[in-house]
Amino acid sequence: MSFSFSLASNGAANAARSALDSTTERLTNEARQLASGLRINSAADDPSGLAISQSLTARVNGFERAQANVQSAADAVNVADGALASVTDILTRIRTLAVEASSSIESNGDRANLQAEVSQLLLEIDRISQGVNFNGAPLLDGSHAGFVPAVAASVTVQANSVLATNAGPPGSNFGKLVADVATLPAYQRPIFYNAVTQNVPASTAPQTVSVGSTVGLVPGDALVPAGYNGPAIQVLAVDPSNDTITAIFPQALSNGAQIRNDVNGSLVNAVTAGENVVTISGTAQPLYVGQELQLPFPPNAEVVTVQQVLGPTTFVADFAYAHPAGDYIGSSHFDGIAAGSGPGSYTITYGTVSNPSPPGQQVDIIDAGNFPAGVYIGTVLSYTSNSYTLSLPTAFPSGAYALAPVGNGTVSDTYDGSIKLQVVNTGVSIAVQESFYNTATQQQATSATLLAPGSTSSLFDGVSITLGSFTSADIGSTAYVKALQASAAQSNPDAPALNVLAGASEGDTIALSLPAVTAGALRVAAISLVAGSGTDPTLAAEDAIGQSDFAIQQVLAERAGLGAFSVRLQEDESNDALAALNLQASVSTIRDLNVGAATTRFTQSRIEEQVGTAVLAQANALPETFLALFR
Repeated sequence: MSFSFSLASNGAANAARSALDSTTERLTNEARQLASGLRINSAADDPSGLAISQSLTARVNGFERAQANVQSAADAVNVADGALASVTDILTRIRTLAVEASSSIESNGDRANLQAEVSQLLLEIDRISQGVNFNGAPLLDGSHAGFVPAVAASVTVQANSVLATNAGPPGSNFGKLVADVATLPAYQRPIFYNAVTQNVPASTAPQTVSVGSTVGLVPGDALVPAGYNGPAIQVLAVDPSNDTITAIFPQALSNGAQIRNDVNGSLVNAVTAGENVVTISGTAQPLYVGQELQLPFPPNAEVVTVQQVLGPTTFVADFAYAHPAGDYIGSSHFDGIAAGSGPGSYTITYGTVSNPSPPGQQVDIIDAGNFPAGVYIGTVLSYTSNSYTLSLPTAFPSGAYALAPVGNGTVSDTYDGSIKLQVVNTGVSIAVQESFYNTATQQQATSATLLAPGSTSSLFDGVSITLGSFTSADIGSTAYVKALQASAAQSNPDAPALNVLAGASEGDTIALSLPAVTAGALRVAAISLVAGSGTDPTLAAEDAIGQSDFAIQQVLAERAGLGAFSVRLQEDESNDALAALNLQASVSTIRDLNVGAATTRFTQSRIEEQVGTAVLAQANALPETFLALFR
């Protein structure tokens, strides 16, 4: 090995300086890490690690902010619940006043004084609902109701006394009445007016029989043969695949005998506006409570609802107009179609009916020239106030008639109120008299029809009532049926729920719906302890008790919902805290410095720096050795 000496370059010093520079740079980075406590101080330290840790840090910050959001929502819930507690106290006070006013001992002046307090309390409910807010956001006025579900029509039966049980089976007494809101289809089914296509013997056992068509027929129908005065045919099953029915036929029928499930007759007695007992002409008809019948001919066309069935051809109904004896009444009526009409669309006229059949409704078409065999099915295309446009499937060689169905089914009335049932002695029998108190009008209506034990009626507000047994021991006993009509669901696009971002990501929200608790929304705005003229004064107060009970239950349900929501918020806050903690631990794993290992490396680098400095000093002294050559 050979060495050369150079004065122009000091290779040893340059090498030492380069090594010292590298050591110094490493020492500087290690000093920065120890001073900050972080392994990553810049993207150069760990590019991917920095990106991951910064993303996690953003989510940590989001969860911490979400905790604060959830806490604010919990505070809003507490404010709303406090206000609802006040509303509950107010409603309880109103109920107490109603109970006081329900006593006959109180005079009308006393009730007026009690009503003065009720009126002020109702105003206070509205003031609370309008005034309660959190950080400027109203809470109880419906501004943040969000989706409000439909309220189903409902009834509550309340017996106000212990009723005798000495009549009938144990427990089968007046106090065991059953009530429900009558529900009718969207529109009446097509009238089944058809013929059997075979001879049918009389039998008490079920028989499967072929018919011309099963359109519009369902199990449970009672069919009446034309010109037949015996019991109705009871339909047990329907098979549309081969047009057969399984039914009990009390009397033999010959091939081609017409059977129908519609009422088709005329008034035997004249009727007046209001409640009437009606007898219709003709054979036994399949009448049932809730059935709709029409009187289609001018000048007073209308639809009435069967409220009570008194016999095969006798029932109770409320009429809007007076009608003379002989007027047609039925679940369908015949309308003329021009003779010779062929397939296509045709318009027929009829007397004004308030609820005509909707498009798509099927109707029976009767070919008068080939009756009874010529029975076909047509379809309603459209309607006006006094005409149908029908699609007719075939040509008719002579005049034809459409058997127009009654149309849309409706509940007779749609009012909140209270039905009072009282056992009375008529002098002839023991019966129940039914009356209805309309909350909105504060007026009472009393039915002239008296109800016998075990009878079913729907005299008021579409509420069907079936009575148990009662005797003279029950005279004076009363029961109340509180009726609340249905309300439709609301999506409330202009009153969205309060949305709380309860997490760290977009859309990670929970919705707080706060329905209005105004007097109107709670259905107590019309409460009056003072009845209208001609009304039992205690009935208004009894109705107010039912209204208050409903409102109290609404508020308590809302408070229970808020309580459940508050529990959810607590869990959400805990989840946010735990998520932030775990994510912060992940960030620490990526970015934090292992101080022990870093200190060891720093000490090593410090020593290397000192050695490098000494070597560089010695390397810089090497050129002095060349001076000896010149001596």
